[in-house]
Amino acid sequence: MMRYPALLASCLLGLFVALAPPVSAAPQILGLVASVEPTKLQCENGVCTAEFSAFCLQEHRKSPTAGTAYLPSKKTQLTLSVAGQHMNLQAEAKYMSIRNFTAVQISLPEKLVRSLGAGPASLSVGKLASLIPVAQAGDPHPISAQEAAAYTGPLRGHANRVSAEKNPNIEAARLVSRMVNALPKNADASEATRLGLWQKEIGKRAWRVSDKAYDHASKAFRVCRGDFNRHGLDGMRSCLGIYHDSAMTDVTKKVWKELKPGG
Repeated sequence: MMRYPALLASCLLGLFVALAPPVSAAPQILGLVASVEPTKLQCENGVCTAEFSAFCLQEHRKSPTAGTAYLPSKKTQLTLSVAGQHMNLQAEAKYMSIRNFTAVQISLPEKLVRSLGAGPASLSVGKLASLIPVAQAGDPHPISAQEAAAYTGPLRGHANRVSAEKNPNIEAARLVSRMVNALPKNADASEATRLGLWQKEIGKRAWRVSDKAYDHASKAFRVCRGDFNRHGLDGMRSCLGIYHDSAMTDVTKKVWKELKPGG
């Protein structure tokens, strides 16, 4: 019998395939969800990273594959915080899609992070942030300057009507992403870490969310707190990513509807 997370993963994969337009050239421009509180960075081998929620702004282009490199739009602003010190960033970071259009990894050199001081580091995403795929040589259908300006400017602002912080799906994705970023990247967490994750990361959150968002995140935690290395999933972090991506896929579908004429 297929377990629920595996079934959900299968359904989401089918949804991504169904939503994807025919293969073209440059992938979609993405919007980043603005932070309501800083996201903790994990530093390893000289690089500090975290995962951030994203949504697609262009239904007519193909979804990015994992590892697709992106560049920030002019309005994209990051804030690095370490030991009470803050630094505004943009081009200093590297941006890479990790699960289609729903999640992006942002990376910083640890040397830059430590220039602010020792101790835990975190990163915040400003409002109306957007990412444009890095141009590839020989692209038969590149993103033009006019296209980029439209989707990171007026259309990005229009999309914010359904991607703002009070959207229950955005709220749910934030909660689940908070748990994802608290778990180790390359190995499953210990049983004690998994079982205590909710109280540590969600029970002490500093902002209120809707009941729908709370229930979505709670269900994700209950299902994913087991050791899923036994069941074909790569640990709790991978399992939680499925629930995060489900919420952000709903956001993307509403953004596409909003951006259509009459939306």
